[in-house]
Amino acid sequence: MYWRDGFYSKPVDGGVEISMEYYKELLEGQDGGLLILEDETGIPVLRMYEPSIEELRIIKLQELEEYDRSSAVNTISIGGVSGWLDKATRVGLMNSISVEQASGRTETSIWLGDHRFIMPITEAVGILRQIEIYTVDCNNATREHAAAIRGLRSKEDIEAYDFKTAILIGHVSLYENLIWSNRFCKWIGSTNARRFPSWGRSAISSGPLSRCWSRQ
Repeated sequence: MYWRDGFYSKPVDGGVEISMEYYKELLEGQDGGLLILEDETGIPVLRMYEPSIEELRIIKLQELEEYDRSSAVNTISIGGVSGWLDKATRVGLMNSISVEQASGRTETSIWLGDHRFIMPITEAVGILRQIEIYTVDCNNATREHAAAIRGLRSKEDIEAYDFKTAILIGHVSLYENLIWSNRFCKWIGSTNARRFPSWGRSAISSGPLSRCWSRQ
């Protein structure tokens, strides 16, 4: 078997001869994810793939985007029930609450999954506003991390950069999940509905979330 930028069964100009055993070893290594490259003498050898600095940068930015969309940060909790209200849902809720308020209602509902929370309109609006502020801060944090990653100049720095714990000088780096307690709430009938009296919510933190991100 012969090699010159590929394998040949017959001699080729400038090619090097290799044994069938070594040929099979090279193919097995290639099947295992290794690359067949030439050493300084032109002999084919197996090497692990080493991504370029730009490939590592793309990978790190993709990891940031995946974390940005994950439930690790896309989470709020109301009365011990966790979930998320995306942008479209929040806008829809604000619109429907405006209609309810104009119709003379004083209470509205927020659903997290199959759980319905009945609360004063003022409380619901307060929750939605806090979530919106949270998402603004999240968007800023995401953009700051992306800019920091794009500014790194070595493979080692890119690989070591941990956007979950990194602190950006001059900026607040840690945010907290949003939790509303329902110490004074009660189940209503047999449905998954909880009623919030106006004095029954207190905003408390769940512990550091490391960073928070743009919510859509």
